[in-house]
Formats: sequence, structure tokens, C-alpha cells
Amino acid sequence: MKKRLPGIVILLLILTVGLGGWYINLQRIKERSSLSGFFQSTPANVSSRIGGRISRILANEGDAVHQGQPLILLDASPQAQQTLALQAQAKQAEAAYLETLHGPRRQDIAAQAAAVKAAQANLELILAGPRHEDIAQARAKLRQANALYQMDINGPRPQQIEQAKAAAKQAQEALKQVLRGPTQEERAEATARYRAAAAQAQLAQQDMHRYLELYQQDAISRQQYDQSVATYQTAQENAIQMQEAMTRTQKGSTKEQIAQAQAAYENAKAALDLIMAGTRPEQIWADKAASEQAREALIELEHGSRPQQIAEATAQLQQQRALLAKLQAGSRHEEIAQSRALEVAANAQARSSEIALREQIVRAPTNGVVDNIPVAIGDLVQSGTSLLRLDTPQDIWLKVYVPERDLALVNVGNTAELRVDGIHGRIEALVESIASQGEFTPANLQTPEDRGKQVFAVKLRLAKPNLDIKPGLYATVLKIGKLTP
Repeated sequence: MKKRLPGIVILLLILTVGLGGWYINLQRIKERSSLSGFFQSTPANVSSRIGGRISRILANEGDAVHQGQPLILLDASPQAQQTLALQAQAKQAEAAYLETLHGPRRQDIAAQAAAVKAAQANLELILAGPRHEDIAQARAKLRQANALYQMDINGPRPQQIEQAKAAAKQAQEALKQVLRGPTQEERAEATARYRAAAAQAQLAQQDMHRYLELYQQDAISRQQYDQSVATYQTAQENAIQMQEAMTRTQKGSTKEQIAQAQAAYENAKAALDLIMAGTRPEQIWADKAASEQAREALIELEHGSRPQQIAEATAQLQQQRALLAKLQAGSRHEEIAQSRALEVAANAQARSSEIALREQIVRAPTNGVVDNIPVAIGDLVQSGTSLLRLDTPQDIWLKVYVPERDLALVNVGNTAELRVDGIHGRIEALVESIASQGEFTPANLQTPEDRGKQVFAVKLRLAKPNLDIKPGLYATVLKIGKLTP
């Protein structure tokens, strides 16, 4: 018996080692064939419909933000001005539509009716031909034009030259007198004239007081008293004028008087030089052209109205009548519809610009965490440029690959149990979608046994939000539908 014991022990040791190896290998195979993957989320690239210069950044990377929270402010002055322009165009289109809808005003119709009457009168005048008064007036204009032209050819007369010389000499003497100033005799005369006028005014005042007493005593009539008052007022005004003249004489010539006399002399000298130079060729040609034009006008009147004039006047009358008929008929339905369409389009453009202008405040589209801000204050960005990347922890999902042989055990809506690295307990998830096409050997799940086999991607989403689960955490599927990997 003692000799058999070592053999039994050895046999038991061999069996124990073999069973242990078999169990360990089974666990390894089971681990290699399990479904696993890592959690992912789709970030939101936040941008704006309009471009502009970044004026403020209201969030930092890592901040948790809520839906609608302002994140970035843009300076969009050009967009604001464009919005104002479109709003003004919308108001203009609305006014045009109302004008078309209400039709022409009574004032417009009355004005057009007057234009029709004027065109009718013009046609009747042309049909009747020129009047004798018009012909006589045209002949008088022709005579006047011929006289001017003949005068240009003959040049200035001796009398005109003498008159111009006399006027220039008189203006020169007046200028010298102003420059010289008043003499002692002129000052004495001015003083004497003032004293005489003052004495006359004093005498008239005394007479007025005497006449007043007589009028109060009924010794004279009211007319005689009024005459004395008028005489006094005239004498008083004359005395004031003489006093002002005396003052001006005592002070001498002012700058204004010298400038006025200088200008008068220069004008007279220029007129004399012009006469002495004779008529310019340009003036001769102009007066000749005026004479020929007056002759043509007279010939046209003497021949009467031409057929072309009658036709033009008739066409003008018809045009004015057509415009009047259009105003009286009012706006057509097609015109109203077109104007209404233009108003709707203008208002739509204005509203669209207003909505776009609100994009100068870039807001968070959903709750999330700021992952990256690739812009800085002062950057000039175009519309659609990514200004901020936002992670959404609530929108987290897991993708695993189920072998083709097990796909029938998994359906959309099935419950799955997960084990997440670093989190205690099992996490429940739901099958959200199953790929319709298979794939071969995805790199993150392959084992030597599964290589070359076809698998299908299955997307899992957490049954309940769990803020402890972050993108990048690995998870192993413990059960999915009827499949227990």
C-alpha cells in the first residue's frame, strides 16, 4: 500500500494542473470573445450665420454652459447697416403697394385732365394757324435783330463815344473830389444850411404852438392847425437832414464813399474802353445768328402750320388722353398683385437680415462643456467659421461589433448590461441601432479566433444619463438582448 501512494499523488497533481490550465484557458477565451468598446460623443461646432470681428469671448475652455447662454460677441456693423437698408426698402415697398392698391389720387386725375385740355388747345391753335398778332410780333423781332446786327457792323456812333468820355470824366472828377475831401467853403456852406434849417424848424414850431392856442379858442379851423403841424414836421425833418450832411462834411470822405466813387469811375472807364474798342467779333456773330433765327421764325409763321407740327400735336393729345384713361381706370389686378409680391419679398428680406443680425451674439445650441475655442478677440471671421467646439455629455454612446453568427440574438430596443472601467456596478444601456452592412476585423476588437469573420456595428446608448461616464471610458458588454458574450 505504501508503494502505491506516490503514484496516486502524482496522478492527482497532473489532473489538478490540467484542470487549472483548462479553466484559465477557458477564461481567456471568454475574455477575448467579449464585446467591448469606448464611449464617444459627437461635439457641436458652434458658428454664426454672419461674419464680423470678435469683440468679446464670454466662456472659457472647460466651462459647463446651458442652452441659449451667450458665448461669443461679434462686431457686425456692416450687417446692422444692411438690415437698416432692407427695413427702409421694405417700408418703401409697402408704401408702393398701398399706392397701387388705392389707385390714382383725384388730384392726379385732375392734373392729367388739365394736361389733356392743354394738348387739345395746342392742337386747335396749330390747326387754326398763326395769328396776325404773332406775325406782326415776329416782324418786329426781326427788325430789332437786324438793327442790332447793323449796329454791330457800323460800330459805335460819335455821340456814344462823346457820352462815354463825358461820363468817365465826370466819374473821375467825382473820385478826385471824394479823395480830396470837403473844402473849408463846403464845410461853411453845410454849417450855414443846417443853421438856416434849424431856424426854420424853430419858427415853424412857434407857429404851430400859436395855431394850437388859436384852434383851442375856436379862432381858426382844424385844417389850418393841421397845416401848421405838417409844416413843422417837414421843417424838422429838413433840419435833421442838414445836420447829418453837416456832420458828414465835417468828418470828411468815408472809406465807403471812396470805394463807391472808385467803382463808379472804373465802370465808366471800362464802358469807354469797350466803346472805343468797337464791337467784338463774337457779338457780331451772335447778333447775326439771332437775326437769321428771327427771319426763319417769321417765314415759318407766314407759311402756316406744317403737317409735322399737326401730327406731333395730335400724337401728344392722344398720349395725354391715354394717360388720363389709365388714371381713371385705376390700378389693374396684375399691378396690385405684383406690388404685393414685391412688398412680401422686401419684408421677407428685412426679416431674414434681422434674424441674421441676432447671430452677432453666438449662443450655446445645447447644454454642454466648452472643449475648444480656436479664435481670439479681434479676429475677423467669415460666416460659418467654427468659433467654439462644445461637448455634450448627455449625448454619449458606445459602439460594439457583434459577430454575424450572434446578430439574430440582438434587436433594436434590447437592453444591454455594461461594465465600465472605474465605475462600480453594472450600467444599463439600450440598443439604438444596428448597422445594415457588415464589416471585417475592426481593429479595436479582434482576436485571433475572430479574424476574417464578419461583424456588425451595434450602437448602444445609456438608458439613464450618468455624469460619471465620460467620452473615452472603456466598457465591456456583459449581456445584450439574448446574447451573453
